[in-house]
Amino acid sequence: MRASLKSIFIFLFFIFVGILSAQNTIAHLEGEALVLPESWSFRYEPAQVLVKVKVEADSTLSFIKVLDEKPELSPLLQEFLSKCKANLLSVSVSPDTELNVIIDLIQVPPAYINLITQGKTSDVKKIELWIEKERKSLSFHQPIQDSVSANVFLALNEPYRSGFFSYSRPQYYNLPNLYGFTLQHSLYSSSFINNLMLGLFNLQEEILELNAIEKNYPYEVTLSDIEAGIGDYEHLYTRVALKKNNLFDYKDLYLSLDFLTQRGYWLEEDASRNALKLYLSVPLGKTKLNFSWIDLNSKLSMLNLSPEFWLPQNYVVKDHYNALYAAFDWAGPNLAILYEQNDMKSDKFIKDLHNDALHLQAWKNLQMKKIDLALKYEHIFSDYNYETGEQAYKDRAEMQLCWNLNPLKWDMKAELTDFQQVLLATNLFYSLNKFGFGTFAQGSFNELESSLWIPSIYNESDSLRNVQIREINNAGVYTGYSLNPNAFISLSLGRKTIENIYPELETEFKEEKKLPYIRLGGKLNKIWNKWEIQWQPSLTWQSNVEGLFEEPEFEGSSYLNLFYHLPYNNAIFSGFSLIGHSGFWNSDTSTFYIDSSSIIDLWAGVQISNRFEFQVSYKNLMDTSIYGVYPVPPSIYASVRWFFLN
Repeated sequence: MRASLKSIFIFLFFIFVGILSAQNTIAHLEGEALVLPESWSFRYEPAQVLVKVKVEADSTLSFIKVLDEKPELSPLLQEFLSKCKANLLSVSVSPDTELNVIIDLIQVPPAYINLITQGKTSDVKKIELWIEKERKSLSFHQPIQDSVSANVFLALNEPYRSGFFSYSRPQYYNLPNLYGFTLQHSLYSSSFINNLMLGLFNLQEEILELNAIEKNYPYEVTLSDIEAGIGDYEHLYTRVALKKNNLFDYKDLYLSLDFLTQRGYWLEEDASRNALKLYLSVPLGKTKLNFSWIDLNSKLSMLNLSPEFWLPQNYVVKDHYNALYAAFDWAGPNLAILYEQNDMKSDKFIKDLHNDALHLQAWKNLQMKKIDLALKYEHIFSDYNYETGEQAYKDRAEMQLCWNLNPLKWDMKAELTDFQQVLLATNLFYSLNKFGFGTFAQGSFNELESSLWIPSIYNESDSLRNVQIREINNAGVYTGYSLNPNAFISLSLGRKTIENIYPELETEFKEEKKLPYIRLGGKLNKIWNKWEIQWQPSLTWQSNVEGLFEEPEFEGSSYLNLFYHLPYNNAIFSGFSLIGHSGFWNSDTSTFYIDSSSIIDLWAGVQISNRFEFQVSYKNLMDTSIYGVYPVPPSIYASVRWFFLN
């Protein structure tokens, strides 16, 4: 299986590179779309037009000709492009340049335009584009992260998902923050953090870190996003998201409400998840108050815990997590508070467990010409009745710096924890037309001490082994090449130092190794007449992993979608996802070897306009496990997603 998995991913990448090399450079007009007149009798699928334009001396665009057999659009395009600037293009161009450009078309019934915007068609096209991006950002047809994300510091282990359940290989470093706060250690592996954020938050790439935030919807028209699914093994989920800006006609008063419920067989147990999130942003002159409340009730499989807490027999954990967030933005240092409360119950535990924390934070963002500087300090008060082996931090100070000297960009981050542990990271990137080149480095110094043995949560007279997995440093180079706005390939080469510390025969055993690695990522979006293909493959290889926990030699994923576009912005689609890895050692108390494995999902469905989607999917086609767990048996699911503009 190991050789087979390796061959599959290498073969897919050779095909991908071959397809990329055959394409021509085409720019894309971003943030603007041509809204067709009310009486327009033509319909286009896909809703795009390819034109040749010229960049004038004043950076305006002038129309030359239509390139894809839509000559009737010429008068509209001539007027439309005269109001567009070159900075809207996806590539940098100089004056007097001629190039081919893809322009999005919006075909909206006239009654709809007048109803929701009172004739303001500029709002319609912006809302349509916002919906399209939102639909793609939370889609089971796409990886959890862009597969060509250049910064390896921000790469998450790709999870396997079923509805809004997810599971990934445990990740011990570079985890996302929540509203800018670093979450404290708990019983759970990184999968719990992913489950907390999936469907409720947007992951935003900041200076050398990921942050789970609320993505503000900027328009007054109320937007509802409804998604529901049903499947085998009593699988059922519903998600409702409601967003509105300028609430009660008060400028920039923003409200967001998210509700999510799901149940069904997952990770060898009957699981459930019920979540509610409220977010409110209140502008007060030159200041702003932000509030958020999160409540999450879950029935979880034991496999969501960190491996050191696993037992030979699986069991259910009942978890209740809630959090209250508030922030005050003003001319002085911004202030924020996050209160977390986490209660865990199980028949296997010797007592009910809790883990509460109060985070206090002050930060300030400064802009000085081409330099962005962010300073942050955080203090935490903790209350918990169990041990994880990792010290709960009390103080954390951080500095982030971004120096933008286009086409050169330099990011730097320095972090001090409890006035002892130091984390330094830097990233230098240079962009040149279709190419991008970068170098990066990260190092951790004076790590806080951890306990090798921790009190058992199952037996008062027993202790559990704690395996400490740390990334000491990571450095390398990367490059990216863009053939056009819809085709991109990236390559990263680096070396990281991983340290494992754990008790062995009542003594401390330390294993430290340097792991050279290569990471490939690609993105393809190609249109042939009415056909469209979207493909995002990724593959990571690393060597010298023998003797380390949770470090496979190969790991990768591939998401492919094929569309056949129909009249009136409708489409039929199908696709598959493949996630796989080579074998590696698990860090639980039995220290078992997880064989190489891959898992495949299939789907097909219909898209009606930009706002409705129905699909049928077949999960776990080959009836396999992934990352050492059996997520769900082969099963059929059906789901719908619908956007409403009220």
